[in-house]
Amino acid sequence: MITRREALFGAALGAVAVAALPALSATVTKAEIRGLPREKITLVAPPFVHPHDQIAKGGPK
Repeated sequence: MITRREALFGAALGAVAVAALPALSATVTKAEIRGLPREKITLVAPPFVHPHDQIAKGGPK
C-alpha cells in the first residue's frame, strides 16, 4: 500500500522532472533556421496542399 508521504514525494519528484525539461531541450537559433533551404511551391486543388510523397525525401526544409 502506498502512503501519503510516498505519494507526495512522487508528485514532487514528477514536478521537478517536468520543470527540468525545458532546460534539457535543444534550442534552435534564428541563424540555424535561416540556413535551411527554402522552396516555393504551388498548391493543388482542394484541400489546397502541395504535391507530396508518402515518404519524405532529403533533409528538413
